[in-house]
Amino acid sequence: MIDFSNLQIDSVLNLGAGRAFEPHGIWIDLFKAKKKVAIEADYKKVETWINTEWIPLQLEIENSLPFPQKSFDIIIGTDFLEHLKTFGDVSKLLYDCEWVAKKAIIWFTPVGFLDTEKYQLEHVKSYLDVHHLGLQVEDFDSCGYEVEIIKNLHNFGDVHFDAMWAWKIL
Repeated sequence: MIDFSNLQIDSVLNLGAGRAFEPHGIWIDLFKAKKKVAIEADYKKVETWINTEWIPLQLEIENSLPFPQKSFDIIIGTDFLEHLKTFGDVSKLLYDCEWVAKKAIIWFTPVGFLDTEKYQLEHVKSYLDVHHLGLQVEDFDSCGYEVEIIKNLHNFGDVHFDAMWAWKIL
């Protein structure tokens, strides 16, 4: 599994922060960073974080990340990449993250396409929650990431979906 015990983490960029990263989430405990920035397209998901150290921002993926080179120790994104429109957007974002991160990048995403409309997932409340694509282990392997599969994380009756962690130490 991912081991960051040897990394001093002073700054974290959280992409697609959403509900998964409310201030009590595991990332706050794991990374006691002084500087935390959350990029989330739906401001309502992060507006309650005002009393925390997190800074909510807005970002359209068509633009590059609005930060200088090596400006964050670590970049994290959970259940985010599958919401992008194209694999080109994913590739561009992975490239941008390597520009902005100093030490590591971590992703969490379903393996393959999880059709949010077909399974009528209860968390799908707007177009921002819809999955547009599915990533495979090879998509991360080809970019130099390590990957760990979590079997049957999402279950919908007889249909089971795996998820994966993908991480890269820079």
